[in-house]
Amino acid sequence: MPGSRRSSLRAGMRYLRWLPAALTLTALPFLLGFLCIPTLPSMPAGGGSPVTTFNPTVSATLSSTSPGAHADITFTLDIPSGDVLPIGIFLQIPSGWTVTADSGVTTGSLAGKTTGHLTTDIPGDPECGSGGADLDIDLIEATTSTSNTVPGGDTNGNSHPDVIDDSDLNGLPDGVDRYPAFLTTLMPGTHKARYFGYDLAGGMFDVYVNVIVDSNADGSHTVTVIAGDPLSLPLYGVEKVCSPWDFTLRLYGNSADNPSTVPIEGGQALYANPSTSGQYVFRADMASELDADNDGYSNGFDNCPLTANSTQDDTDSDGIGNACDPTLGTDTNDGDHDYDNVGNAFDNCPTTANENQADADYDDLGDACDPNPSSPDGTFHMRYCSDPVGVGLADPGGASCSSTPASPAVGGLAEYDPAAPSRHDASRWPLVLLLAAVPLAVALAAFARQHTAQQ
Repeated sequence: MPGSRRSSLRAGMRYLRWLPAALTLTALPFLLGFLCIPTLPSMPAGGGSPVTTFNPTVSATLSSTSPGAHADITFTLDIPSGDVLPIGIFLQIPSGWTVTADSGVTTGSLAGKTTGHLTTDIPGDPECGSGGADLDIDLIEATTSTSNTVPGGDTNGNSHPDVIDDSDLNGLPDGVDRYPAFLTTLMPGTHKARYFGYDLAGGMFDVYVNVIVDSNADGSHTVTVIAGDPLSLPLYGVEKVCSPWDFTLRLYGNSADNPSTVPIEGGQALYANPSTSGQYVFRADMASELDADNDGYSNGFDNCPLTANSTQDDTDSDGIGNACDPTLGTDTNDGDHDYDNVGNAFDNCPTTANENQADADYDDLGDACDPNPSSPDGTFHMRYCSDPVGVGLADPGGASCSSTPASPAVGGLAEYDPAAPSRHDASRWPLVLLLAAVPLAVALAAFARQHTAQQ
């Protein structure tokens, strides 16, 4: 079945029309709040010591620490240069916060903002870091009713996704007053709240995000951020996405007025701090993309994904690295070495024809050239961050991060534990956030499908 990130994540960049984060923030999976992380085998590094690093940090701050205050909550994600990118970012807001449901807030009011920068190449330039895009997206209170849906892709031929059109000319994108159809597949069921926003990143790419809020039995809330529509064909493309990345997600304590609409919507309560003074710990659990040859470049963005080549040298600029190029020095067939109508830079098997780009294990290596087509190649590196915040107290200190799960679990919620995979059920993840832009959204969707296939 189709779905590699060389085809889907790289192709997902064409969707930059919230990296992530994110985020890219980030991945082709859509980030599911019930996403579980399987334990996967790693492949040899192709000689030499491993160079893959995964050291992102996440912190949380409040605009006011007064008990009961309608304070803004801001999450900040930083991915240092040289790191592989995250495929999933799971954030936990401690129980005690009050969150207003969709029914209690005027549709169209401003509910938050996401900003950041993602690093890319420039199409035609193989050096990642030569390009990039800034994001500044206002999040608008949106309907959670599924009775009137809108496609996530471009079905009317105007080169923009339908969700950012304003078909009823009311000053709101259709993704606000209509429900994106793909969400009924990715996240079925009813939700407490939803926010929608979009931006023209870098003045070139339409990027849009949906933020889904769900309540949990322990009083915490799950927030899922989905960048773009992983189920629609992307419109734009770059060949590489890489670190550094930086993104913030800000959830307003009180709504702000939307200048594009007639009603005055500001001042409505959205989030409120716990009424009891104390220390509350925000936490983020993160999983990296797969890097089969352990050379520091994830499979989907490595020009030799099974041959370690940390320099990514490509003398003939054909999208196939020198270390694995069967015709080094010659760009065979103008960038489509295997004549399968998929350019080398987007092909999950650039030297083996596979027009359908089938990738049963979603590791970004096509079945036609994958040495282990039914088992993902590479390792999901894990990263755990916690950030204590004082409510009615002084700030207890900054965020701390480790490759070891927190223990005991915060809020009574079990963490990912390779020795106890049975603990990875839906109720264990209080809040899932996919920060950043489309690449992350694309990757996460594939990641989720991969996990589902393994069940």
